[in-house]
Amino acid sequence: MSKFFILIVSAVAVFSAFSCASSKEKEKAAIEELVKNNAALFQKEDLVGYIATLDPESPEIADTKAMMAELFSKYDLKINIESVRVLKVNEDKADVEVDQVTEKVTGGDFRNNRVKIVHHLKKINGAWKIYGSDTIRIEYFDQSVN
Repeated sequence: MSKFFILIVSAVAVFSAFSCASSKEKEKAAIEELVKNNAALFQKEDLVGYIATLDPESPEIADTKAMMAELFSKYDLKINIESVRVLKVNEDKADVEVDQVTEKVTGGDFRNNRVKIVHHLKKINGAWKIYGSDTIRIEYFDQSVN
């Protein structure tokens, strides 16, 4: 009986390990989808959709909304997400590092750039939202584009 018990316990442990890995991969995929959706909504200049990707409890949301409205009125920008790397994820919080390139299509003076950002995410009602972000590095491609 003890060999049977050990076999069952081993099988449950293996299944649990695969289940946890699968769950973690699903969370990482959902986080990557949020980042890409956030960038796509920015590029479409969909202010309502863009703000919907943010945590409504973020202390930065009012300033972000005002800044995005101003950007959308002055520029048409192209965003390319070069990489997304989940740094840390648990049940309801995550940190994700994003490398993105932003280039002006039309508008006033704008400096095309590559930026490395760490987004701090929170899970709200089962969906990941951006709570806040830290700019790690910004590299300008040229002095200014007219």
